[in-house]
Amino acid sequence: MRHAYAHPTRENRSKARALQRRLRARMLEVRSEEWSNLMEDITPIHQAFWKLTKALKSEGSLEPRDDLSPISLDKVQKLVKNLNAKKAPGMDGISNKAIKCFPIALLSLLVAIFNACLKNCYFPPVWKEAEVIGIHKPGKPHDLPASYRPISLLSGLGKIYERILKSRLSEYLFSKGLI
Repeated sequence: MRHAYAHPTRENRSKARALQRRLRARMLEVRSEEWSNLMEDITPIHQAFWKLTKALKSEGSLEPRDDLSPISLDKVQKLVKNLNAKKAPGMDGISNKAIKCFPIALLSLLVAIFNACLKNCYFPPVWKEAEVIGIHKPGKPHDLPASYRPISLLSGLGKIYERILKSRLSEYLFSKGLI
């Protein structure tokens, strides 16, 4: 483009426009590839939500609580906005990058699930499962188990719910003067 502006000939402008068209086409292609990758991440979400809904209906760990205020969509949106998109997904395969791309309708469904979990004093077991992987420590031999640092990959949805529970517990303890 700089060359075409510096030397404004018909041939240079034509080459510049052709390059712009190729660049736009490639950008659209990359965006559609990224979107399809995100859709692959979102696909297991529907199955997970149905399993959770069934589990909530079939088992309640404690008596349901009616005096708890519901979780708001705004609170969940703030928590989702603060998620680190570069973290690896847990056992459910739902990445934080995919969660950040949830439309409002899917976030509303997530809020309903969080509220049902809160009301029924239930923490879904699938959100407690972690995939443990070893990260090699630099300068250590590869053949020794002590040369690896284990990390746990937890569900992003479980982390959001944990943060909601933590903030509610902190608010309660603060209101009672315990912290």
